Amino acid sequence: FASARPAPHRVAGEPRSQLDDDELLAAIRRLDGSHASLYDHPGLAMVILPSLRADLRLIDRYRPKQVTPLNTPITAFGGDSDEACPIAALSTWQDATRASAAVRVFPGGHHYLSEREDDVVAAVTNIALFC
Repeated sequence: FASARPAPHRVAGEPRSQLDDDELLAAIRRLDGSHASLYDHPGLAMVILPSLRADLRLIDRYRPKQVTPLNTPITAFGGDSDEACPIAALSTWQDATRASAAVRVFPGGHHYLSEREDDVVAAVTNIALFC
């Protein structure tokens, strides 16, 4: 399963982990309008930033020039109004498998998962049971 990201070999460099704190918080606010107020609390932001930056550093650094396809199906999930990962970008996961690749779209933006958790869990369960 993949979520809200194109396949890694199809992503141009986005060194977001190198942004300063204010720039990183501004970028996250743009992605997550519904929870943006969480980042306004200085104490909470300082707790969130180190793990967020570590996650982004992993994403920023993994840029294979080509991909060795897996022998397992891949399902890519995304939000229908995600500006950071449009629905068309989810189909790039087909390159990463010799098996089938599917795209499942849910209402919401980049952080659709927080709003559609039950729907996503049901989708993962159904796919895993019938795979």
